[in-house]
Amino acid sequence: MQATMFGRIQSNRQFHLVVKSVSSILLVLGISACGGSGDVNKVIENPDSSNSSSSSSSSSSSSSSSSSSSSSGSTDPWVTGCGTESSNLSAAKIHYVTPGGSNNASGTSWSNAMSLSSAIEGVSAGEMILLQAGTYKIPYTPGNKNTLLLSKDGSSNSPIYMVAANCGRALIDFQFPEGEWVQDSYGFELTGDYWYFKGIDITRAGYQGVYVKGNGNTFEHCGFYNNRNTGLEINKGG
Repeated sequence: MQATMFGRIQSNRQFHLVVKSVSSILLVLGISACGGSGDVNKVIENPDSSNSSSSSSSSSSSSSSSSSSSSSGSTDPWVTGCGTESSNLSAAKIHYVTPGGSNNASGTSWSNAMSLSSAIEGVSAGEMILLQAGTYKIPYTPGNKNTLLLSKDGSSNSPIYMVAANCGRALIDFQFPEGEWVQDSYGFELTGDYWYFKGIDITRAGYQGVYVKGNGNTFEHCGFYNNRNTGLEINKGG
């Protein structure tokens, strides 16, 4: 199933979502009806319309699978651009990140990879956070939030990328146990503008998996599941 939604709220907010399969994504659109002229947020499950004849069951399987990753590139028909380490996306600078990366590392190569939190703090417009395929466990303490805040801004010409290497899958696991939740303990709280995510899965967040307040952000072939509230929510003016 493919659903395309395009709309405008009082001529000052736009949203354009293309969702190939909604089996692993729950969207709640709460677009603010007041404020400035926000840009488009996008969810891309199948940017290649030539594949639209494939069955909904196969697209559901490909979009919800988080465990399949490959260092040599994906064979998933819904993934575009698997020819390079950075999944055919280019950036002015790459911050290399691994599940065991150090907070003190420079992140200039895989051999000196940094942590995800350090990369988020250090990235700037036009740069890329390149994640080695694997699981990134975010420390969890009962009753406390463990949200990762993405507050920096890219631009339409120089977005900030967060990409799984070689078209693999990078799973961000916030580790909230079944039945446990904390109000507003989002996985990613995205207040920044012009971020581009590719091959990222978000699971077990204490509230929404990703809470989007910024504008001009893109999610390509990302998964959101087993979170304690909605998987991906665009709200508060986003």
